[in-house]
Amino acid sequence: QFSTVGEAAGFMDDTLSFKVIAAALTSGDGIGTHARTVLYFGLLVGALSVVLAAFPFSRALWKQPALLISFPYALCALLLTWRLILFFFVDHTRRYEGHPDPPNLFVQAYASVCDDAAGWWWSAQLLLWVSIACPLVSEEAIGRGMAAHVSLAYCTLAFLGAVSLAFPLWFSHLLLLPAGVWLSDDARTLR
Repeated sequence: QFSTVGEAAGFMDDTLSFKVIAAALTSGDGIGTHARTVLYFGLLVGALSVVLAAFPFSRALWKQPALLISFPYALCALLLTWRLILFFFVDHTRRYEGHPDPPNLFVQAYASVCDDAAGWWWSAQLLLWVSIACPLVSEEAIGRGMAAHVSLAYCTLAFLGAVSLAFPLWFSHLLLLPAGVWLSDDARTLR
């Protein structure tokens, strides 16, 4: 029987604080490690900002308020997904602290997800589905009149944040846009 989420997930410690997380995310040698971390989270926060700024909240409130349920769902998905990711980052950093050549964090994260047949299968299915779904949903978004940069922000949010965060918001946004508003006759015939 496990007493905490971190213990159940196999982590050494169940303590997450801003200080501990910041130390884990900024661990590593060289400015390149820090620059990649800042770039990653800068893009993630930027994509989320574009998504939130572009979402038609007033239209949702008046036409389809039930679609706003996607926001609490997306917030829960973000918190649950990133809590486990941050546990892994902190645990990995602590486990290899002082190691002369620690294993790559992202390779280790993927390896831990795919360490058995079931984990590999689910991960492969998710990656396959997302690599097909993103272009299809993006095409539909452009066809409904969504600005290309907003569609790209949803896709970026899916890849950098979590698919479970981005897709409910993206689908809700699409349902609030008029169907079949194509930019040209050529695009309509391709559909």
